[in-house]
Formats: sequence, structure tokens, C-alpha cells
Amino acid sequence: PKSPSTIKTTDEFRSRKIHETIRATLRIAPLGCSILLPVVIEHFPFTDSPLQTQSVYLEEILKIADYVPVLRDRIFALILDRFLLMDVEIRLEDLQSNACKASQEKGRAARETETETETETE
Repeated sequence: PKSPSTIKTTDEFRSRKIHETIRATLRIAPLGCSILLPVVIEHFPFTDSPLQTQSVYLEEILKIADYVPVLRDRIFALILDRFLLMDVEIRLEDLQSNACKASQEKGRAARETETETETETE
């Protein structure tokens, strides 16, 4: 088994090579930017992806934004859109959770009232 430091070094090496390849490709074919952005958007991790996956992807596309200035605004807009989407999903989950809790409490109160009524009638 590989140690965590070996994995990290391998991942950093892989990342560096991927970005070197992207840079070289864009130097040869500058219009590759029009292909790169849809690929970045298509592979953006879903909100239910592991946090580490989302974090690493974010770091990598920020590197692209750094050396491909023509895509910088669109990459930042994409990141902002995804953050807003996550925020909305979290708020909806909170609302659903609160509604469920309220329903459970209402049901519990109704049962307690029924029990008290039954006890009084006996």
C-alpha cells in the first residue's frame, strides 16, 4: 500500500503534468478554450460528491483560471453558480427537516392530548 505522502506526491505530479498539457495544447490551439470550458462544466462534481472531490476539482479549475485569463470570469461564474445551488439545496433540506420535525411534534402533542382525554374519562 502507498503511504499518504506518496499518494499526495503522485497526485501533485499528475496535476502538474495535466496543467502543463492543457497549457501546451492552448498554445498550439488557442481556440481550445472554447472546448475546455464545456468540459470543465460537464465534469464539475455534483453536490452529493465527496467534499474532497469537490475541493480538489475547485483547486484545479482555479489553476486553469489563473493561466487561461480569457476563461477566468466564466470559471468564477460557474463556481458561484454551484455555490448558490449548494446553498439552495441546504436551505431546502433545512426547510424539509424543520417541517418534518414540526409534523412529528404536532403528532406527539395530539397523542398526548388523546392520552390525557382517555385518562380523564376513565
